[in-house]
Amino acid sequence: MVKPTPIRDGFIPAGVPGRGGFCAAFDASGNPIERPFGFWTWGNSTNARVQSVYREFAGTSAIAQRHHERNRAVIEKRAPTLGDGNQRRALARREQAELKQRAERLAGVWADNLNDRDRLKHEIAGEDHAHGKELRDFLRGQSTEQRAQFIRRPEYRQAAMFNGLPAELSGLSPAQRDAMVEEAVAQRYPERLRELDQESEALDVARMALANTRFAVEEELKSVGLPVEEPPAPAPSKPWAVA
Repeated sequence: MVKPTPIRDGFIPAGVPGRGGFCAAFDASGNPIERPFGFWTWGNSTNARVQSVYREFAGTSAIAQRHHERNRAVIEKRAPTLGDGNQRRALARREQAELKQRAERLAGVWADNLNDRDRLKHEIAGEDHAHGKELRDFLRGQSTEQRAQFIRRPEYRQAAMFNGLPAELSGLSPAQRDAMVEEAVAQRYPERLRELDQESEALDVARMALANTRFAVEEELKSVGLPVEEPPAPAPSKPWAVA
């Protein structure tokens, strides 16, 4: 296990175990607002998706670090103000646009992860047993205890897990069938599932960091008098009609 360390120096503890924190903004009374950021613990991962998530995490970290260091400088009286308003407005808009792009890329990784999980489930539950109908009919007529005993047998289990028909045809609820499929995936593809779980954990950290950094940028926008949502560009004017 890689020892958790902040991706960059300077983050202050946020009081949450296993999380780094940063000074994101100031409230209406001038008190600092701290938000959790997160620690990256997958530095040795060779998973290409985890590495792509790291790039988004690291880029987000640079923005959070800037806000943290600037805000701490004011708190510690190393700087008299937060800086020139015009420069702050321009930079906040650029950071907002950058975070939006990073969020879209993370959403793409998340979608790929979910699609891969669905493919593994389909490998398990996408093919019916040759006598699936008869086996499901039999299972549906059994008591709960008897059904649980028969489902331990591979042929009944395959028929019950088939996802091309309602789970109730086997006497099961959808949640019960889903649990059976999840268990079968874990047994057949343990290494691949570990990779997907690592991706999900890395995504959770990166998305939390991005959400809290977005909060810092939006608070910056409000503090310099700009709306959080950038107003749309005006529609082009119509050309003069020629008589």
